[in-house]
Amino acid sequence: MATKTLVVIGAVAAGTSAAAKAKRTNPNLDVILLERDRHISYGACGLPYLIAGLIPGTDALIARTPAEFGERGVEVRTEHEVLEIDTANTALRVADLAAAQEYSLRYDDLVIATGAVCSTGSMFSKAPDIAMIFLLFAAMGFVGLFTSLFFHK
Repeated sequence: MATKTLVVIGAVAAGTSAAAKAKRTNPNLDVILLERDRHISYGACGLPYLIAGLIPGTDALIARTPAEFGERGVEVRTEHEVLEIDTANTALRVADLAAAQEYSLRYDDLVIATGAVCSTGSMFSKAPDIAMIFLLFAAMGFVGLFTSLFFHK
């Protein structure tokens, strides 16, 4: 019997939890985690503490590294963005951002755990200091740059 493949899109809290649970439940399952960012498995709830300087750096927010997932049989592909989901053929069109190339990835089961995007609507349309309003979302690269520039000189 051929091994089934579970692909998880998004490798922060929900995605990494789903991948780890699936692998524990079925050790023979091929599990692939795809993440657009370079970082995975971090505690987004700690981002305000990082920005405030109460946490020394982004490494303190990371629960598990790609290598740790690899040791448990979960393949992690960071800097990989899913461009298209072809449900009829159970395949994904994926961009390897580091290599600047695209490929197709077949799946048997798919979990989409991509998180959320901030939406303000017209909330800030009359704010006089719009340049000083930042929308915080779980993008470790942005937060690391932001904290380095403004708080940890």
